[in-house]
Amino acid sequence: LISLGHRRIGLISSHPWSRSAAPRQQGYADALAGAGLPFDETLVAVGETSKHAGYSEEAGAEAMARLMALPDRPTAVFAESDVQAYGAWAWARDHGVRIPRDVSLMGYDDLKLSRFLDLTTVAQRMPDAGRAATERLLARIASPATEPLSVRLDAPLVARGSTAAPAG
Repeated sequence: LISLGHRRIGLISSHPWSRSAAPRQQGYADALAGAGLPFDETLVAVGETSKHAGYSEEAGAEAMARLMALPDRPTAVFAESDVQAYGAWAWARDHGVRIPRDVSLMGYDDLKLSRFLDLTTVAQRMPDAGRAATERLLARIASPATEPLSVRLDAPLVARGSTAAPAG
């Protein structure tokens, strides 16, 4: 979104009690800082619905409504999950907000449905994560004294039609 020229990027987040909320918000803040963009807490929205810790279509729609009601609304929105992005997109469609013409939208997960909806997303690559976890578990069983380790997997951007440069 930053490389497309967006400078006001909203975040649809999950509820603060979700274990993944803080790291994902930190990643958002780090990306902004890396581009020299200010962090604006009004651009972080959480839906009221607590189902799935806020990783639901309903919560995505509620958060999108909050972001689009801002006097200086964002030109792009990043949802912490594809499911939230589906809800945000539905809200936009129902309220005459065109994706990506009026606001770019992207998610995180690269769920199968995202390919059909043409949603830009980050591929979480769960099969690779499962394989890596299984390999580490088998190594731990073979050698229980092994030190704990952390494995970082790439999560590539999958650019599709839901994002574009801001209308100018």
